[in-house]
Amino acid sequence: MKILFLLQDIPFPVSDGMRWKVFYLLQYLSERHQCDVIAFSADAQPDLVALKRELPRVNWLSVVPATSGALRLIRAVLAVLSGRPASLGRFQNPTFTRSLRAALASRQYDVVHYDIVNMVQHYVEGLPSVHSPNDATSLFYTRMAANVKHWLTRLKLKVGASLLGRYERRNYSNFTKIHVVSSVDANYLQSTVVGADVAFIPFGVAPPQANWAVNPMTSAPIDSRLVLVLGGANVPGVAAGIEEFVRLAVPEIAQKFPAVKFRIQGRGTEKLLHCIGISAPNLEASGWVDDLDDLIRSAAVVVLPDKAGTGIKTRALQALGCGATVVGTAVAFEGLREYVRSGEHCVIAESIPSLANEVLLLLGDAEKRQSLGREASRLAHDQLSWSKLGPQYEELYRSAIESYQLNAHEESSQFH
Repeated sequence: MKILFLLQDIPFPVSDGMRWKVFYLLQYLSERHQCDVIAFSADAQPDLVALKRELPRVNWLSVVPATSGALRLIRAVLAVLSGRPASLGRFQNPTFTRSLRAALASRQYDVVHYDIVNMVQHYVEGLPSVHSPNDATSLFYTRMAANVKHWLTRLKLKVGASLLGRYERRNYSNFTKIHVVSSVDANYLQSTVVGADVAFIPFGVAPPQANWAVNPMTSAPIDSRLVLVLGGANVPGVAAGIEEFVRLAVPEIAQKFPAVKFRIQGRGTEKLLHCIGISAPNLEASGWVDDLDDLIRSAAVVVLPDKAGTGIKTRALQALGCGATVVGTAVAFEGLREYVRSGEHCVIAESIPSLANEVLLLLGDAEKRQSLGREASRLAHDQLSWSKLGPQYEELYRSAIESYQLNAHEESSQFH
């Protein structure tokens, strides 16, 4: 197949869920199919040399800077005034449009992949299409709005959810296929977007040959005293869970296991911990670590305290792939519930207090921790590897091509 990818960001370094999916998907597909890319870049000076080195079979037709500064604000305001999501304004660029037109004029593509909701505005008629927003974006905003305290932030999220929902309903049915990474998001879009053909395929763990600094597959000795909490404070539903865990669970666990160390790892967590106002010699936060896999493998227990969110949490996938002992809320494992079994591959708790209790039990049971880690690693690499999931993505594109051709044939037959 010849596939044209339209991306809102280049997928390197592999530092978040959106980049994770695209990077490994391109890595898998480019070994078997022609993959051309036109992308925006969130980084002012992206490392295209390293990107091309890591994905040598991908054809990078054009990389365009995402709009920033005053122009970004103006375009966001104009988008909202026209009843569209504000984020669309950042991804409007004449150079991107010209590159897209040139590619379509000079090359024959079997299908076009539009990644994340902001690429929907670049939809082109006349070709099979797959839109991959990962999540039901309006559902994500709705859930986030329920987990913020400040009224203005809550209002912004509610307005964003309304605009995104309207945008999804008006545009998603144009695409031959819609792809999301959890069944919850698939069911939501199937029920809200008339005529949408929605497919659910998760994304997989990093393959063993991953060899860059962000995600090397190395081993680290387990520190039986380390409880590692993963999550970024930039996501309200995650920040709320971290705050509740720090306030309720940390004191309880520390009382019974005084030697335990707690590390909160994720973007903005240092500021969050400062705002919470709790300080202790056994509690620290960090926004960045060079080798997250190594840190995960060194922990006695990895905690995912999410209170709201959508789609697959890359943190959960990464921790399972590292063979860690993972304890998390049901929300944290959303997107993986079809694969994981609580008590066998991980432990799923229904609330933060029950999460604390599960951590306490595991800290006192090294054999159970070893069993969970072993089965988590086996599950991740047997069921959630790209060798397992890659063919499902190939079938997604093939089915989009077949569906488009069938619909075109039926429409043609109506005129004869």
